[in-house]
Amino acid sequence: MAIESGKSIYGGYYCKDTETGIHGYGNTLEDARFDLQNKLADHRSKKK
Repeated sequence: MAIESGKSIYGGYYCKDTETGIHGYGNTLEDARFDLQNKLADHRSKKK
């Protein structure tokens, strides 16, 4: 899983999974990564 991350243009940070295109956002990089992990887990559970 390749993850791209950086500062969001809206303030805060983002993390993007390059495979699925799913984004996570947060006030810190850790928050953004945590948000992304939750969204990816949700995405995987819906695929089954």
